[in-house]
Amino acid sequence: MLNSNDNTKRTVILSEKYGFNCSEQRTVEVSEEILQAFEEFRREENRYKMNAYRHQVPFGFCEVEAAEICGKIFKSAEDEFYENIRNERLYNAIRQLSEVNQRRLLLYVAEDMTLKEIAKLEGVSINAVAKSIRYSKRTLKKLLTDCEYSTISDFDF
Repeated sequence: MLNSNDNTKRTVILSEKYGFNCSEQRTVEVSEEILQAFEEFRREENRYKMNAYRHQVPFGFCEVEAAEICGKIFKSAEDEFYENIRNERLYNAIRQLSEVNQRRLLLYVAEDMTLKEIAKLEGVSINAVAKSIRYSKRTLKKLLTDCEYSTISDFDF
């Protein structure tokens, strides 16, 4: 997707970055600063879309869509109880990881950052970040499946 020309400019292949279906391959050179700004904008847009989805009101939807949305918004007391237990288990399991592994996993999962972005932010190799995240996932899977009433399928990793 990105080809490095020098330290200040990057060549972005637009069809790969934005999914254009065009017969010719269009590229543009941009500074690293602009590229980072666009990436930050993409993450903000994803957060906005998720927030908007969470607050949808089921007007104008078919009954199935409305029921699906209401089911996600309005949970039974029993569902909320079990969800709280699952969240508490997940929180406790994450707290058993080292600070570095916690930070990298949360940046990757919650902040939607790429391995490359995390590596650059922390000044380490991409391989080190990938290894850390794999280790964290394996550790969480082991901790969460060792629980008496837990299955790993309850948690989306």
